[in-house]
Amino acid sequence: MSDGPELTHVFGSVSNLDETAFDQDLFYNNLCRDLCDALSLNILEIKKHSFEPCGFTLLALLEESHMSFHTWPEHKCVFFDLFTCSRLNIGVLSTLIRSRYHEVYPDAVVKLQGFDRSFNGLSGEKFRSSEY
Repeated sequence: MSDGPELTHVFGSVSNLDETAFDQDLFYNNLCRDLCDALSLNILEIKKHSFEPCGFTLLALLEESHMSFHTWPEHKCVFFDLFTCSRLNIGVLSTLIRSRYHEVYPDAVVKLQGFDRSFNGLSGEKFRSSEY
């Protein structure tokens, strides 16, 4: 029995992207919203910061914590991070991210790592880690 928070942290990268992946505001905004809908997460605000000559960071502030996408055009990759104070179905997240990227970027390589954490007053912190 847990008397503390249930936490989920998923992070990873999407590589082997072409140059069009780094100025697709609408793609990332929609992906963020669709992930939150599928995972029952509540968006408070989405902010984006653009870099010159291209690339950006998109951050969604969630009631449950945060989600971010950071593009790295010179390495043809995007980094993803999601942290929540609730347990999530990481398989749903993985499937949705992979399908959305592969619809637009068929050669994309998606690598995700997830951690579920639960706190128990008697035994301390417990981790469960998986690759997706």
